[in-house]
Amino acid sequence: MFNPDLLTSRDVAARLRTNTRQVARLVQSGRLAPYAKAPGARGAYLFTVEAVSALEDELS
Repeated sequence: MFNPDLLTSRDVAARLRTNTRQVARLVQSGRLAPYAKAPGARGAYLFTVEAVSALEDELS
């Protein structure tokens, strides 16, 4: 079941005013931890609102 409190990479990109490629880079660098990742090499990331808010505070 979908949890409405989770954000997709597209949602995160919109909040950070960037693109999904940059969100993937933030995950790879360890600056943004995903809550979950869908299976497969190209599986989607899901993020908690709290993690994204913390990163927003760090970047501002």
